[in-house]
Amino acid sequence: MVDKININGLQLASKVGVYEDEKHFSQPLTLDLSIDICFDQAVIGDDLRSTINYASLSKRLREEASKNHVNLIETRLTELINIVLMDSRVNSVYGKLYKPLALNGALVSVERTISRS
Repeated sequence: MVDKININGLQLASKVGVYEDEKHFSQPLTLDLSIDICFDQAVIGDDLRSTINYASLSKRLREEASKNHVNLIETRLTELINIVLMDSRVNSVYGKLYKPLALNGALVSVERTISRS
């Protein structure tokens, strides 16, 4: 059985991009995550401590996104996925990061899945 927690449309502010103005000003990004985790213990105990607290996780993701400048949204997405993987209960994470201001008239995004080895 594969259980998932999905967080879609998480709004972030981040300094990301290769152009000079992108290095000094935050811009909006949107994150979708699909987190593979077993729900069995959470269901048995009906206890938040047995699963991912998505409110706390979302706060940590927003904090990480706002910390420092990176050139590529690929880099930012990988950093964010790795935060989710810090929880040893997580088997894998799929992420999709959107950069809505990247191209006029188009929506740019990158996707990545990282599994625990």
